[in-house]
Amino acid sequence: MDKLSLLAQLLAAGLTCVVLLLFVRHSRRLDIERVHGWLAISIGFSLLLFGMLLEITFGNPEFQNLLPGGLRGIDELLTRYIGQLGAVVCLAYGFARWMPAINELRETELELRLAHDVLERRVIERTRELEDANAHVRRENVGHERLSRKLGESQRRMETLLGNLPGMAYRGPCRPGHPLEFVSEGCIELAGLTADQLLQGTGIYGEMIDPLDRERVDAAITRALEQGERYQLEYRLHTPSGALKHIWEQGAGVADEGRLVAIEGLVLDITERKRSEERLQLASLIIDNALEGIVVTGPDGIIESVNPSFTTITGFSADEVVGRMPSVLKSGRHDPEFYEQMWQELTDNGNWRGEIWNRRKNGEVFPEWLTITAIRDDEGGIVRMIGIFSDITQRKMTEEHLKHLAHHDVLTALPNRSLYLDRLGQQIRLAKRDRKELAVLFIDLDRFKPVNDRYGHNIGDLVLKEVADRLAESVRSADTVARIGGDEFTVIVGAMEDPKDARVVAEKINSEMCRPIEVQGVSHELGASIGVSMFPEDGDDADTLTRRADLAMYAAKTSGRNTIRFYDAELEK
Repeated sequence: MDKLSLLAQLLAAGLTCVVLLLFVRHSRRLDIERVHGWLAISIGFSLLLFGMLLEITFGNPEFQNLLPGGLRGIDELLTRYIGQLGAVVCLAYGFARWMPAINELRETELELRLAHDVLERRVIERTRELEDANAHVRRENVGHERLSRKLGESQRRMETLLGNLPGMAYRGPCRPGHPLEFVSEGCIELAGLTADQLLQGTGIYGEMIDPLDRERVDAAITRALEQGERYQLEYRLHTPSGALKHIWEQGAGVADEGRLVAIEGLVLDITERKRSEERLQLASLIIDNALEGIVVTGPDGIIESVNPSFTTITGFSADEVVGRMPSVLKSGRHDPEFYEQMWQELTDNGNWRGEIWNRRKNGEVFPEWLTITAIRDDEGGIVRMIGIFSDITQRKMTEEHLKHLAHHDVLTALPNRSLYLDRLGQQIRLAKRDRKELAVLFIDLDRFKPVNDRYGHNIGDLVLKEVADRLAESVRSADTVARIGGDEFTVIVGAMEDPKDARVVAEKINSEMCRPIEVQGVSHELGASIGVSMFPEDGDDADTLTRRADLAMYAAKTSGRNTIRFYDAELEK
């Protein structure tokens, strides 16, 4: 027997074992027909195995030698007719019994396959649905994470914002007298209490409000909450350290499903602002009531505001000058260099003060004392200029009057000794420059003392005034007539072409003094003793010429009244 036949028979034997095992396992669940089929198949495989074993056994020469002679041909009978033929018959019968079951199994297998396909599709669809759901969940999770991050960032920003607020943010109960529920970090600086003190009730904020303001504050908050409005109010606060602060508060009610549950708001310390407002009000009051005119300009010089005294002094209303340059007041008395120097000093030093002539709305030119101050910013740039001025017309008149009194005789209004000497010095300088001569006449009235003694000083003063008028009429307008004391007068005759002109003037004066002077119906006959000194012959300075003219006058008086005497050196002896 070849190897292939042996392999086939071994395979058949193996299948027989498998069939027997399956039969043993499934025999309880099979009907009788299938049991018969199983048995036939099992017997067939058993016969096939039996024949194979016989063939192996009888094929062994040693086994053949052991058999008696009459049994040596029995192997063919057993293997061919019992083993192989019986196996074929049994297998054919068994498979015939199992064909319906096999067909049924095929149908069942097909149904199972179809069911498997349907189930697989459903699984795929469900898997896809689950994947979509998972993706949605993941997106939802991502959204929630982003929202959570945003909420966290928003909370951090809010905490930072509240922490950086200049005042105190709060949340509290609707009823006064209860601890707050939340306060920002600004509570320490504003109220002088920590957040824990305010939240735990060891410090009640409402009790720190000034007693005079507390009732008003409570009423304003209650009214706003009842009307569903925001409230704003100001009050005073006493801190634990004893400081009194001015407070501004704004807040509103917080509702939950239509029910008021809390109030939230912001509290600011406005103490400095109140002080600034008070200072501004005081400054405004001072400015509005100041006698001085005040004008405020921008850095470009354009007028921004003026006070009432500006209008009183200049006649211009605020509407007429705001938006214009100060040159609207320009008088024309000052040249461009004056204004250039003013602005240069203002730029360099930040201020300028001095006397300036301006023009009123009615065209009248008036003097004012002006102070201009430049207001600078932190970088040193000019942002405003403030001009403060006063009308010094009356002062100038007073000054001129005082100046006049200082240099003129009160009674006759003629120059006094001081002004006389000043003018004489000027005339001497001119005479030197022009190489001219001048004369000084020293005049003393004759018989004036009896007038005073008999009629009194009032009449005497009237006589002196008439004398002054006659003297002024006797000389040129360029000449100077002065009263240097009592009944003594001087005359400066300047720029003479001929020295004889001095005698002509002296004789004219003497003639006028000899005419009777009538005062209040009484005629008074006077006269004059006149002494004359000449420049440059008798001196080249004011004191010398005056002294020598005085000497000549005394010489004239001693030689007889109503006379004229020129100075000569003999008078010094």
